[in-house]
Amino acid sequence: MDLRDKKKSDTEKAIRTAAVDLVLDLGLENVTADMIARRAGISTRSFFNYFAFKEEALLPSSLDLSQDAVDRFLAARGPLLADLTDMLVTVFERHEPDRDRLRGIFELACTSPKLVLVRDQMFLRHEKQIGAIVARRLGVDPEDDRPVLISAVVAAAIRVAMKRWARGQGRSARTEVRRSLAALGGLFETSQSKGRA
Repeated sequence: MDLRDKKKSDTEKAIRTAAVDLVLDLGLENVTADMIARRAGISTRSFFNYFAFKEEALLPSSLDLSQDAVDRFLAARGPLLADLTDMLVTVFERHEPDRDRLRGIFELACTSPKLVLVRDQMFLRHEKQIGAIVARRLGVDPEDDRPVLISAVVAAAIRVAMKRWARGQGRSARTEVRRSLAALGGLFETSQSKGRA
């Protein structure tokens, strides 16, 4: 990342932090883009260079995967789910979310139609991001069934893990994500099928 990209990334993080803090303190309806911009130390015009509306600033746009983690996944030759899990937990090893803030945002997302839309778009971007990387590993088109289905299921598992962790379960976000992803391997096994084996 060059200096310009780092400055842009730092500004985006500052805006997101300001937005979340203000909304959790004052309520979504009482916070404006002007207030977020002032808290982040930028102009309102600059705010709109990053986000179309305030709700967009409350949720991350993509998984913060390092290029090193992606490269290791693409070069790995272990079981796909295990390698994918190792890549994805690096997001939470690098930046452990604040549990209370995350819980507050999840609760807010249930009350604001616009925030629900932003949340759903975020999850879709996560799916596409994961799917594109999986497709590269498999050497197939990102729209093929396998990467599309894998990314949908994996993104859902991460979402479940983060909601569970935000409610107070698990020692760390990465532990919950790893546990949720590990459960995918036996997801369709039932006690009856195990008994027949």
